[in-house]
Amino acid sequence: MLPGFLQKLIKRDNPMVKNILSIIIHNPSKVLIIFFMFSLAMLLISMFISLVIYKNRDL
Repeated sequence: MLPGFLQKLIKRDNPMVKNILSIIIHNPSKVLIIFFMFSLAMLLISMFISLVIYKNRDL
């Protein structure tokens, strides 16, 4: 569902999409760092939630 939505969004010549693409093209290292930090944050949040669920399980 998401790839189809993104394809339609890009085809519309949306100015927001053009700005995002220009940022990605001009600063690829910053985009990779942001993506890495976001992925790391999601991993830590997931691990914390899993630990809370594991500690609260019935024995």
